Formats: sequence, C-alpha cells, structure tokens
Amino acid sequence: MQQTFSSVAKAMDGKFSRATMVPPFGTLLIGIALLGFAAHVSAQTGTVIAWGDNRIGQSSVPQGLTNVVAISAGEWHSVALKADGTVATWGLYHPAPSDLTNVVVIAAAGFHNLALRADGTVTAWGQNDHGQTNVPAGLSNVVAITGGWTHSLALKADGTVAGWGRNSEGQATPPGGLTNVIAIDSGEYHNLALKADGTVVAWGWNGVGQTDVPPGLSNVVAVNASGLHSLVLKADGTVTAWGFNDMGQATVPAGLGNIVAVAGGLEHNLALKSDGTVLGWGSNGAWANGECQFIGNTNCVREPAGQIDIPPGLSNVVAIAAGNFHSMALKIEGTSLPPVLLFNPMLVETTFTCTANTQSGRVYALEHTDSLLAPNWTSLPSVPGIGGAQVFTDTAAGADERFYRLRSW
Repeated sequence: MQQTFSSVAKAMDGKFSRATMVPPFGTLLIGIALLGFAAHVSAQTGTVIAWGDNRIGQSSVPQGLTNVVAISAGEWHSVALKADGTVATWGLYHPAPSDLTNVVVIAAAGFHNLALRADGTVTAWGQNDHGQTNVPAGLSNVVAITGGWTHSLALKADGTVAGWGRNSEGQATPPGGLTNVIAIDSGEYHNLALKADGTVVAWGWNGVGQTDVPPGLSNVVAVNASGLHSLVLKADGTVTAWGFNDMGQATVPAGLGNIVAVAGGLEHNLALKSDGTVLGWGSNGAWANGECQFIGNTNCVREPAGQIDIPPGLSNVVAIAAGNFHSMALKIEGTSLPPVLLFNPMLVETTFTCTANTQSGRVYALEHTDSLLAPNWTSLPSVPGIGGAQVFTDTAAGADERFYRLRSW
C-alpha cells in the first residue's frame, strides 16, 4: 500500500512556530500552510501547472522543470523551489543569485523575491527601489517569509515579525507587541499575521477595508493577504474573506468547504480542496490598459485571461499560488491520495497532541525529530485509521525543539 506523510508540526519552548523547512533534500515538502505547517507528502515528482495571463511569460512553465517542492506567484512572475534546494523563476523576473542554494522556503513578491535558507537566514533579490531586498543585518532564526509590492516581512522562531522596505502605510512596521505569530502573508500594501490562538492581526494600508478583520474571527489556520483583499482558512475547512470586492473576490462561494489551502491574486482567488482539486472565483480577466488605477475607476478595461478557468482534469494538487492575473498549481504524479494535514496542535508540559483526518484500512504512526536535517525520524507505535478525525499523542515531548509528522501506509 502506498506510503504518505502528513504536514510537519514544530513544537518549541511550549509554543508552535511555522515549520516549513524541507527535510533532507529529495523528500517532498509542499507549502500548504495550515496553522504554520506545510503539507508533507511522499517523495515523488512534483510538476507545475500554470494558466491565466501570459503576456510576460508568467504562465509559461520552463520545459523540463521537475522535482518541484513549492511554488509562489509574484505580480507578473513565478518562482519554484526544487528538491535540491535551488530556485527556478520565469515571467517578468530577476534570475536567482547564482550561489543561492539550500533554500527551504520561497516567496515571490511584487517585483522581488525572498528565499529562506536551511540555516534560518534570508536572501532577497530583484527590484530594490524601496529597499525591499535589503535584508536587515543580523536577521536570523527566520522560519517564514513573505513580500508585498515593495516591502518584505520575516517571521522569527520566537514568534515576532521583522519588516523592511517601503513603509508609506506602515506596512513594513509590525504592530507594537505583536508576538506568538505562527504565519504571515503580505498583500500589495497590507499584511496578515496568524497568532497561535487562531486569531488574526492585520496592518498596513486600509483604503478598502483589507485590514478590517471581521469581529470575532477565530479558529483560523492559514492567512492570505491578496492584492487589496484578505482571505483566511478556518479549522473547519471554510473560508472567510474581506476587503476590496469589485470583482467578487471577497465574496466566498456559497457552500465552499473541505478546503485545505487558499491563494489570492489581485482580483481572484483559488481554493484547494481536500481531494486534491482546485476551484476559483473573482475576476477572470486582466487589465487591457496596463497599470490601471482601478480603485473607483470605471475606465479599467479588462480582457479575458482565464485565471479562474481551472484546467480540465487537474487533480492530485498539493499546493496553489496566485499572481496578479495568473494561477499556479503543484501536482504530484502517480498518487490519488490527498495530503494528510495536522490540525489543533497542543503542547502541555511534555505532552504533544494533534488531530488528523484518517482513513479506514490504513495505518498511521506519529513520528518526530529534533532536526529537519536529520536523516531519520523516531516513530511512535502505529494505530489503525478510524475513518475520521483522530487524535495522536506524544507523551514524552521534552525536547526544546521537536518536529512532528504523521506517516501512513
């Protein structure tokens, strides 16, 4: 029976941090962020599918690009992370530095890019008119990165956020006292931060309500700060959106559920379902007149682009990304099993618990390691799946830093 792996959870000093670092290269880690975790599936070939606006080649995936483990879409360009720790770019882009290796997380921003290395340091390149690629000296212990139009953010292992670049709307300055953050994402001029308690903090420009977090919003497991609107994924697989809504991008389709990841472009959104299929909503066109000042401007002419026209038969998807007017999906060949995701992590003294949806007829084992670069994981006793939500426990989680995954066969 086919073996798969779950998302990776990181327990550290009594709290959780985003664990998106790649295990030994050759094992596939897919960037589906859920409560700071990244979906982790068995080592198989990952291929990129792109569609939508292609006037600058942003949807033209390089021929022969394989072994991809993560994808990210900028305004007019695309970036892919390969299993060997190198980076590929296409569209309106700046090539990655020739010495860029050991990359574990990527983030495509406006016209610049960020890469997180396995040692917790950040490399940035591309347009730098506002200092968005000037990584602060001494920045280290980074576990997540994101970039907006002209600013950049980094999440540190202690749950704090660092920012740099353009700060005209305060987008590069995290709110005072912001702590216990486990995930971050940037729109054009605003940001979202997910806290360990499932609540969301937003800051930056709020001209169209994109930082007006809905009152009482809780149980959030992933955040996505899109162009001028915001998306969050909740633990029950539903999506909440707010902000600019001229093309319906902030109106979540009725009945949308069983979602495991979301991605927003300028005026459209993608959602990845638990069965590995993708759906989209919002605008399906691109500006025909270039950089249109579209807020309140009725003269913005759009031409068909097709960014929410999901390619027929697209399945086995494990990650999605959305640029201005183009879309991307990372699919795994040779498997019909969706990624297993860890929910509701909790660390109480030395006991770690998490929940996963299991299948009857399969066997599951919670595994841990104190370093993602370690060649082996320690497995706890295996148990049969129950065909629903199932709790997994490690009663000896005494390490200062420990990573967890769930193996299934």
